[in-house]
Amino acid sequence: MATKLRYASPTEEAADVRLKRKALLHSLRTHLIPVLVQQGFESISKISHGAVDREYKETFPFGSFVRNRQCSVDFIEIQMAPHRADFFRINAGRRSSNGLVTENSDPASDALLGTWTRKFEMLARPKLWGFWWWSWFTVRTWFRDPGPADYDKLAMRVAGYLAELELAFERDQLGPHLRRAWIPPAISKK
Repeated sequence: MATKLRYASPTEEAADVRLKRKALLHSLRTHLIPVLVQQGFESISKISHGAVDREYKETFPFGSFVRNRQCSVDFIEIQMAPHRADFFRINAGRRSSNGLVTENSDPASDALLGTWTRKFEMLARPKLWGFWWWSWFTVRTWFRDPGPADYDKLAMRVAGYLAELELAFERDQLGPHLRRAWIPPAISKK
């Protein structure tokens, strides 16, 4: 008995992957990003500050979100999975703003420079972080393809998890969907 293939051609498979990713991006833009803006984050794009490659644009389609506070700067990035898959995670960080802004500089672009004092990753399953296809946020369905409504539910669920980031920023407490990210030491050029 012959096995039935899911896709007739690689082109058909690529089109299906693009449709799923497009639905996910639309749901994130509709449900998650307005919550970030409501919490005081401003959208800045590294793309406008310099030349970046196509892979960067696909990995971080929304750029970065920065919130300036009295003595610190918070940032959030939504990182999409490679190969146009419909997975994502949230990277977040905080740094002290002492000496960060100069007279002629843009606070948003300066916020992306320098060393972060705290850095976090928000994942669906942080314990499985080594297996990104199981730890990143995605829609998991059995015996059917996910639809736009499934991606909307995912984006709204993740928007509810943003309170864990606030606790991490304020009290350095990790919620069930957060893990502390390793920050490599700064490389000095001699």
